[in-house]
Amino acid sequence: MRCPFCKSSAVTQHRSSVSAAYTCLTCQRSFGSSRRAFWGKSWLIALGVLGLSSPLLLNASMKTIANLLPTSRDETVASIIVLGRGPSDRAERALATSEIFQTKPVPVFVSGMTDAPQIVKVLHEMGVEMDYLSGERCSQTTWENGLFSEASLKPKAETNVLLVTDEPHMLRAYLVFQSFGFDVTPHAVPSEKGLFSLQQARVVLREYAALATYTLRGKLHSKSESVQEADQRQAILKMDDWGCRL
Repeated sequence: MRCPFCKSSAVTQHRSSVSAAYTCLTCQRSFGSSRRAFWGKSWLIALGVLGLSSPLLLNASMKTIANLLPTSRDETVASIIVLGRGPSDRAERALATSEIFQTKPVPVFVSGMTDAPQIVKVLHEMGVEMDYLSGERCSQTTWENGLFSEASLKPKAETNVLLVTDEPHMLRAYLVFQSFGFDVTPHAVPSEKGLFSLQQARVVLREYAALATYTLRGKLHSKSESVQEADQRQAILKMDDWGCRL
């Protein structure tokens, strides 16, 4: 082993060190073994990945999200809003909504570009009359769910709503709909995915990232009346022009 700086062979090794494994006795400089440094960093990376994917941490993440939600209230709601989250979740939220409808027969509004038509169809097959069903198929994000729901329901003064979506998504959805002026009662649908599955891990981590992004972009804060009216007009035009109403 020679010093990479002065090429001296007078090098001493420190077996307990990882980042600075050798010291040159000639120039007094320290340097690390690339192999040991690599494995040292690899262990740190492995521990980090293990921590993020561990069942214990996932469970704690889910509990943290659930604990941040307000407790459900027994207030009379004007309508039920159901948010689409992909094909794998349609059946669960349609079933949950139909059960709610049995005790709260109020209008049901389904929001989501690809999910709304399918969920409305399933709800009708489950016995919910079409007179109670409506929705929009424009929204591609949670923020747009709130925007287009506001454009459809606010003119009817339906601001006291029961919001249906999955557990990890509920906190972000609740805050978004509050920012659009809705008085929200949350109804989180338990996930059928295994709590400790890789798929559920991605869902939870994605929600934390989305919450941070929405917070930084100001999408969780109430806007001025003029801004809300402008957004509402834009949403109505888009829904009419694109044929987004169901």
